[in-house]
Amino acid sequence: KPKYFTFSADYENHDPSWAPVKATENGKLVLVSGLAELRKGAPFSSPQTVGTLSSHPAGGNLIFAGYHSRGEVRYDIKGGDIIVHNKNSNPSLGWLVVSSLLFATGGTQPLPLATGFHDYGKGFADASFTKEGD
Repeated sequence: KPKYFTFSADYENHDPSWAPVKATENGKLVLVSGLAELRKGAPFSSPQTVGTLSSHPAGGNLIFAGYHSRGEVRYDIKGGDIIVHNKNSNPSLGWLVVSSLLFATGGTQPLPLATGFHDYGKGFADASFTKEGD
């Protein structure tokens, strides 16, 4: 079975009784799920790489909203790396929810945006969508 996700040296699965972090690939879609935490004694900085995926998003980098045990975080997926940004200076993140990071590795189509909205730019993928099956 291929390994789709590898932790960085600073992170690990949260607790054996909770879902481990994994990436599931199905066709051109990748879903990341599970709970992670900073290893005991590991230094915290923001931004910091949680781990690396064997696949990366089509069209560029992506931004996702996420949560930790004390608030919100932002995740970037850049070239396969999952990078966490914590807006608070408190290095005590507790657990990190890395679930619901879903992206396509290919076959995307541009998503038309409503008047007044535009793509973020700055190296991040333009708004797009993909379709699997019927």
